[in-house]
Amino acid sequence: MEHDLLMVASDPNTSVQRLAWLAKSACDPVRRAILDNPNCCRILDNGLVDPSIFQLLTPRFSAEISHHPLFVLYTIIDPREEMWILVSNVIGHVIDPGLVRKLFVIYESSLLVRGSAAQNSNTPEDILQYLTKDSNRENDTVLLRVAKNKNTPIDVLFSLSTDSTATNEIRKAAKESLAKRGLSWTST
Repeated sequence: MEHDLLMVASDPNTSVQRLAWLAKSACDPVRRAILDNPNCCRILDNGLVDPSIFQLLTPRFSAEISHHPLFVLYTIIDPREEMWILVSNVIGHVIDPGLVRKLFVIYESSLLVRGSAAQNSNTPEDILQYLTKDSNRENDTVLLRVAKNKNTPIDVLFSLSTDSTATNEIRKAAKESLAKRGLSWTST
């Protein structure tokens, strides 16, 4: 049976609806085979991209999707919010810090991507620090996620915990993160 499902998943004549069903219900080898199907991220009649299959597969196959040629191509040529949501979801699930960095550098202009990078515990420390710079402080949610991220450098947490321009919630989250690491903050 799995062999039959693999054949259906990789068949370019399989409908998008059928691929979506397989993406939700099939075993990992079948779901991975969907990524080889040209219909996994197709162009609609109106010229826009349909990323729905990628979105279904992102939680399990974010690294594979991030390297998929259609993912890279479509996120460049179709900068709609729906595509940024897909990029954000991929960044939120990627476990390879180098891949987080690569995607962040390309797509950092999106607030959704910045938020996902701030929340991902695999985001490199220098990116977390970058997200706290004054020019990047357009959204308290990003700062709050940086304050809660277990990978945020200690000096950044100390800075956030005493930052008078940060919200009380951000300062509190930074203090809690420091406490989880066995460190305390002192006000000066």
